[in-house]
Amino acid sequence: MMWNAITSAVEALGDDESDRLITYLRHYWITSHGPTKDRELAAQIKDEITGETKTLTFLRDASAAVQDYIALWSSKHPKWATYSESTRSSVEAIASHLRVQQIRPLLFAVVRFFEPVEAEKAFRHFVSWSV
Repeated sequence: MMWNAITSAVEALGDDESDRLITYLRHYWITSHGPTKDRELAAQIKDEITGETKTLTFLRDASAAVQDYIALWSSKHPKWATYSESTRSSVEAIASHLRVQQIRPLLFAVVRFFEPVEAEKAFRHFVSWSV
């Protein structure tokens, strides 16, 4: 069920990226384990996620985080309801106008771990850096 929630949410983003699920998993992994290259991801997950308990924890956490990731594609996502208009404008600029991809793991980490006031500052900087 958790895996289905992850795959359904990620697939709903569309077909413009063929390996979007793997990209999501890598970006999710980066937010808690630091920089990880595509070719390193499977080995790192295999080394760390051993046993049923760790597997279920990983799936639960990845499933809980997927909506934060999906929110990066639209300033109209419910995630942004409690954020300022400035933050929503920054998300819109990044997602729709600038279409920034290189810093997406950083964006994802901010969405996951920053309070809305701190996220507003960070997203404003992201727009500036991306221009």
